[in-house]
Amino acid sequence: MKVVQVEDGFGIDVVRCPLADYFHSLELSELCDGTSCELDFRTTELAGVKLARTETLSRGNDKCNFRYFHLNHGKDDKTSKIKGGKRDE
Repeated sequence: MKVVQVEDGFGIDVVRCPLADYFHSLELSELCDGTSCELDFRTTELAGVKLARTETLSRGNDKCNFRYFHLNHGKDDKTSKIKGGKRDE
């Protein structure tokens, strides 16, 4: 795990995930992405935080790039300043 500087937010790059490893061993990486990885967005929203992520280990990337921002509740969305500032769908 590596902490990275992000304008108006907080970033973490995760380079190893036991869940992604487990689902990969079962040849079900897409299930990991559609369940566990998707849950990250829901839980951060409940905490009043916006998550932006464009890479995941379960999709074959070399890291999961978590980028966290405070929800602005109707103000300008600061997440548009990073590449893929919205959830990959």
